[in-house]
Amino acid sequence: MENSKELLEATVQGLQEKLESLNNDLLTKQRELEVINKPTINEHTYNLILEIIRNSVYDLEFSEDDFEYELTFGYDNKVELENIKLTRTEDMIDNFKRSIDKNFRVTEFDQNPTVDGEE
Repeated sequence: MENSKELLEATVQGLQEKLESLNNDLLTKQRELEVINKPTINEHTYNLILEIIRNSVYDLEFSEDDFEYELTFGYDNKVELENIKLTRTEDMIDNFKRSIDKNFRVTEFDQNPTVDGEE
């Protein structure tokens, strides 16, 4: 009977290890599938988008009214900035959108895109 218990415990342990391995494999394949399913853009377009973001951020002008913040007194009686939050996020998004609209032509979504060079 003791052999039977040990054999069953070993079998359970082996199955748990196999299940863990299969779960890891599943997560890996799910991540790979996420990457494959991402829309692709060429390097020129990617760099153009980065430049649009960079310029849009640089074009923003901030004032004290654009932030919510909390000031506190620290241990040594120094005033410290405890928390800060940008309140003009919609303005930033609008600025990005205008810049993108200036640089790109938006088309309908193609569910069956062709790969460059293929028909």
